[in-house]
Amino acid sequence: MSRRFWVWTVSLLTVALLVAGAVITTIVGLDYRDTKLAEDARGEALDAGKQTAAVMFGYQPDNVEQHVADTKKSLSGAAEKQYDEIIKESNLVAEVQKQQVKSEVSIQDAGVVNSTRDTALLLIFMNQSVTKGGKDLVSVNASRLQYSMERSGDQWKVTNIDILTDDSVKARLAEEDDKPGASTVPAPAPAPVPTP
Repeated sequence: MSRRFWVWTVSLLTVALLVAGAVITTIVGLDYRDTKLAEDARGEALDAGKQTAAVMFGYQPDNVEQHVADTKKSLSGAAEKQYDEIIKESNLVAEVQKQQVKSEVSIQDAGVVNSTRDTALLLIFMNQSVTKGGKDLVSVNASRLQYSMERSGDQWKVTNIDILTDDSVKARLAEEDDKPGASTVPAPAPAPVPTP
């Protein structure tokens, strides 16, 4: 075989290896980028959800109107309707001002149940401390919230609010038990195989 053949063979193999390396690098890079974007989205959704909960449930007589307005900017869809109904039915702004209600929120913990780059389901554990009429008596309410969130442009918005109580969790578990194929009984362990 001639020297020319070997030069062409080595050149083609080198080019093939370079192309394969470039393709692999591109695939790995795109996968890394997608993973990074999804992880960034998780963090952004979690921060937005915690901020929304703090604004929604923490207010004082002198800032309740602003908190309601700020909260509405963070909501859309069913959550916006739910919140509007609660605000109207309870006459929240007027009652908070009339009764001098102060509500402070402490987010105890929060996490992302699942997420994509544009949606997230959050679970938020918070304590709400409420006083009325300037009295020292404080009512502390522990709450669990589930926020469904969607990205809208560069902002995360809450699309559904679910307040989890012991009764609501039990009801959901009962619904799951009623579905065909659902069982709370664990699968039996395989029978031991006798050894000779």
